[in-house]
Amino acid sequence: MTSTHKVRALAAAALLAALVTLGPSAAAQTAGTISGKVVNGTTQEPAAGLEVRVRLFSAEAELAPLTTTTDAKGRFVFDQLPAGVAGYQLEVAYRGAVYRSVATTFTAGAPNEQTLRVYEPTSDPADVTLVSYVVWVDREPGGVGIQHDLTWNNAGTRAYVGDDGTVVRIPLPEGASTLQFLGTFLENEGRTRDGAYVSDAPIVPGESSATIRYHAPPLDRLSLEVPFPTTVLQLFVPQDVQVRAAALRLSGTVSDQGLTYRVYEARDLAAGTSIDVRLSQAAVSGGPRAALWALLGALALVILGAAVVVVRRRRAPAPARARARSRSHGSTARPSRATASGNGGPAQPVLEDPDLIVEEIAALDLSFERGLIEERTYRRLRVAAKDRLLAAERARAGARRSR
Repeated sequence: MTSTHKVRALAAAALLAALVTLGPSAAAQTAGTISGKVVNGTTQEPAAGLEVRVRLFSAEAELAPLTTTTDAKGRFVFDQLPAGVAGYQLEVAYRGAVYRSVATTFTAGAPNEQTLRVYEPTSDPADVTLVSYVVWVDREPGGVGIQHDLTWNNAGTRAYVGDDGTVVRIPLPEGASTLQFLGTFLENEGRTRDGAYVSDAPIVPGESSATIRYHAPPLDRLSLEVPFPTTVLQLFVPQDVQVRAAALRLSGTVSDQGLTYRVYEARDLAAGTSIDVRLSQAAVSGGPRAALWALLGALALVILGAAVVVVRRRRAPAPARARARSRSHGSTARPSRATASGNGGPAQPVLEDPDLIVEEIAALDLSFERGLIEERTYRRLRVAAKDRLLAAERARAGARRSR
């Protein structure tokens, strides 16, 4: 498999489709400004003299990109925007790695400001741990749908950029097609090469996640590779499928979207571990999770950011032991990202931005109003988002008092 797939093109297409669904009012917006600053997340100093590129979208097409350079304080501004801009995405290259913002809608007459962080690079993966690696195998018409959910933590202050442009490599079965992405894999370029999906997206300090899903012909064998030391790897298969793999043990069953899954698990795996999974039968008929991804695809057409939130919230529950462990760590809130304190002291958490949570809630409301998400799911996600909003507001107030 040697074809090239550009993940960023999918992100652009999703945003463009989202803008179209927003209707004529979005396209009728007048020009405004897009501004912000670039900060070196390793040193906590402004990143001066870097080229910032902004991709612009109207409701009909992608417009010509613009570039500018950060000043001595790391600030930048785009004040000569064409009329009709409805969305944008920022990107900046630093020492061989490209850092991108989430594609977002443009609001005329309101602040359109973002902070981009770049990091000093490292090719040493010593600080990177794969906290959770979850693989789903689902029945789909004509074959199987396979989904990889990865959550990693970079405990250092530098971005891991891999070796020779390879940061994460995921083997793909023969005939894999219809690749879909979320999280880090959606916002950054990726490609298929030598029978694997290869991502060159830098793994920045703190915790982040990525998802890849694809369709494959009926198969009875699956190869899993662990790119970093891994705390837990879980494989979910339909209840009537037996798994043979020396490193995996059956840990229980869970129900999700009307299906029951067997859960196989391995813990504390070393980097480079390869697991050969034998499946007792190939799955060939459609199932609820395929319908779920169709829903999520539609939701992405409303707003790209909302799709990421929904997938993260709609992941199936882990076995009882893993669920209890998550609760003990406060799983209702997003993990905070650690950054260097700038004075050699311990890393400090970056507080979740309440304004971004408000945008998530607005996106959920719009999705529900358009009938793209069922009421029970909508209410559960909205309650969780409101809890996060209250926690973020309290944290921000506490941070202000401590200054």
